[in-house]
Amino acid sequence: LYSTLFLAVGAGAIAQVVLALYRVVQRDSEGVVWTPLTAGGVLAGLVVMYGTGLLVAV
Repeated sequence: LYSTLFLAVGAGAIAQVVLALYRVVQRDSEGVVWTPLTAGGVLAGLVVMYGTGLLVAV
C-alpha cells in the first residue's frame, strides 16, 4: 500500500515539474515550444538516461 502511495506522489511531482518547465519554455519562446535546440536537448537527455541505465545494470 505504501509503495503505491509513494509512487503516486513521485509521479505527481514529476508531472508538476514537467508542466512548470513547459510553461517557462512556452513563455520564453513566444509560443513555439519545439525548436531544433529543444528537440536536441530532449534527445541528449534521453541518451544520458539510457547510458546511466546501462552503467547501473553492470
